[in-house]
Amino acid sequence: MQAVISAVMLIALSIYVGCASAATIYTVCPSGCNYTSIQAAIEAAEPGNIIEVYSGTYYENVNVTKRLILNGVDTGTGKPVVDAGGSGSVIALNANGITLEGFTVTNSGHRSGCRYRDAGIMVTSNNNAITGNNVNNNEDGIYLDSSSHNTITVNIVRNNDGYGICISGSYSNNIRGNTACNNNEDGICISGSDYNNIAGNTVSNNNGYGIVLSDGCSNTNTTGNTFVNDSFYDCLGPGLGPGPNIVNNNIVNGKPLVYLKDTSDIVVTDAGQVILVNCTNITVKNLELSNIDVGIYLAMTTERSIISHNNISNCGYGILLWESYNNSITGNNLISNGVGICVWFADPSFVFSQRNRIYLNNFINNTCGGPSYWNSTEEIPYTYNGHMYTNYLGNYWSNYKDDYPNAEEIDRCGIWDMPYRRHLQGDKDKYPLMRPWENYFAPAPSIFDTDTGTYPSIMGTHTGTITPSHNHNVTKLYTYPCTGTGGHTESINLYENSTLIANGTWDGYHGDWHNITLHNITNGTSYVTLLQDHKYNYTIRTASYPQILHTTSKEVTGGTITCTSFVDTNGNIYNDWIPAIKFF
Repeated sequence: MQAVISAVMLIALSIYVGCASAATIYTVCPSGCNYTSIQAAIEAAEPGNIIEVYSGTYYENVNVTKRLILNGVDTGTGKPVVDAGGSGSVIALNANGITLEGFTVTNSGHRSGCRYRDAGIMVTSNNNAITGNNVNNNEDGIYLDSSSHNTITVNIVRNNDGYGICISGSYSNNIRGNTACNNNEDGICISGSDYNNIAGNTVSNNNGYGIVLSDGCSNTNTTGNTFVNDSFYDCLGPGLGPGPNIVNNNIVNGKPLVYLKDTSDIVVTDAGQVILVNCTNITVKNLELSNIDVGIYLAMTTERSIISHNNISNCGYGILLWESYNNSITGNNLISNGVGICVWFADPSFVFSQRNRIYLNNFINNTCGGPSYWNSTEEIPYTYNGHMYTNYLGNYWSNYKDDYPNAEEIDRCGIWDMPYRRHLQGDKDKYPLMRPWENYFAPAPSIFDTDTGTYPSIMGTHTGTITPSHNHNVTKLYTYPCTGTGGHTESINLYENSTLIANGTWDGYHGDWHNITLHNITNGTSYVTLLQDHKYNYTIRTASYPQILHTTSKEVTGGTITCTSFVDTNGNIYNDWIPAIKFF
C-alpha cells in the first residue's frame, strides 16, 4: 500500500513539475525585469512559455519562432508599444500555436510588393491567436500569408498605409470582432483564400473597400459586420470558387446590405448597398446610397432587372454592372461619384441587342463608361416647358455644355443636337437632355399663360382660339394691365364646338378685381376643365389699357392662342391683337 501511495505521489509530483515547467513566465520591461528586449526573452524561452511584456516602448523587430504566449501588460501607461523603426515587419509569427495579445504594434517598413510585404503583424504559421492589439501606422496592419486556423479577434487596426487585415492564400481562419478603419487600402481583404469566417467586425472610412473578396474566394462566411462609409465587394464575382460564399445580416450605413444570389422577382426598397449575383427580374428603387465604394452591383449575368429612382452620391462606383445585360437603369440621380455607372464585359463586342438600357438619369459630376444603350430604345411621350413631345430620350450630363459649347436645342424639345460621347468608350448618348430628367415628367401646372404683352393698347372685343397642350382645371382669368393702369377684362365667354361652356363677368374695382371667376355652364361649378389638344373659342371684352400680344398666333405656357379678330372701341378691326391673359 505504501508503495502504491508513493507511486501516485511521484506521478502527481511529476505532473506538477511538468506543468510548472510549461508555465514558466519571463518578464520584459525597460528595467527591473528578466529582459529589456522582447526578442531576447523569446530566444531564452522554451515552447509553451509565457512572456509578459510591460508598458513601455520597444524599438525592435520581433520574430517569434516558438510556440509561446506573448501577453502585453498595461502597468499604467498603456499597452506596450513595439516600434520597428520603419524597417521590416514589426512582429512576425513564424511558429504554430502562438498567442499574441495586448500590444500596440507600429511603424513597420513599407515593402508592398506581391512577394514581399511588411506588416505590423506578419503571420506565416498556423493555429495562432491574435487578440486585443492596436495595430497602426504600418504598411499592412495584420497580414496572413499561407496561414490557416488562426483566430484574429478584437484588434483595432487603423491608419495603415496598405490593408487593415489581409488574408492571402490562407484557409479556415476566424476574423471576428475587429475594428478596421482609416486604412489606405481595404479594411479587410480576403485574397485567394477559402473557408474563412469574417463575422462581427466594424469597418469604416477605409480608402479601399470595407471587406473585399478577391481572386476567387469561396466558402467564405461574411456575417454580422458593420460598414460605415464602406462597402462589401467581390472583385471577380461572388461565388466563383468551388463552393458558395455566405453574406448575411450585414449593415451598411445603418441599413441592410442586400446580397441576392440566384434570385428572381424581388423588389428592394431598403438597403445601404445592393449586390445582385446571377439574378433575374429584380427591382431596386427609391434608395438613398452614399459614401460607399459601390452603391449597386450587378454581377455574373444578372439580367432583366430594373434600377430606378435611386439617389446615389459620393460613392466610388454608383452602379457597377459586371457581365450583366438586358437591364434597365432609369430615373436615378448620380451625384459626385468617382464613376456614376460602369458597365464591364470581358468581350466588349457582346451582342448589341442584349446591352443594358441607361436613360433618363442625372449624371452630375460623374464619369461613366461601358457598352450600353445610353438612351431609350423607344420613343417616350413627355412634357417639356408646358408642351407635349414624343422622342427618344437620353440622360442629363452636368458637364455637357463644357464639352459641347456649340450645341443647340432641337426644336425647343429639351434635347441637345450633339450626342454625348465623353467616357462612354465608343458609345454615345444620342439624345442628351438639356435639363435634369424630372423636368420632362413634372406634373403639368394647371395654368395657361401668355405672359406679358406690350403697347399699343385700347379697349375692345377679342375673338380667337386657345388649344391646351395638357389638361387644365382653371377657375380664374387674369388680364395683364399696362403699367400704372387699371386694365382688366370686362367679360369672357368660352365655347367648344360653338357651345358655350363657361363665362365670367368683372365685379368692379374691389376685392380680387384683377381676376374674373369662371362659371361652368354645364354643371354650375366655379371651374372648367380645358382638355389637351381640344380647341376652344374665346370672346373677351376688355376695358382700357390691357396689354396686347401683337401677333396672329403664339405658343405659350400651357398651349397655343390665336387671334381671329379684335374690334376696338372705335370700330377698327385687326387680326393680330391677342389679349395678354392667364387662366389658372
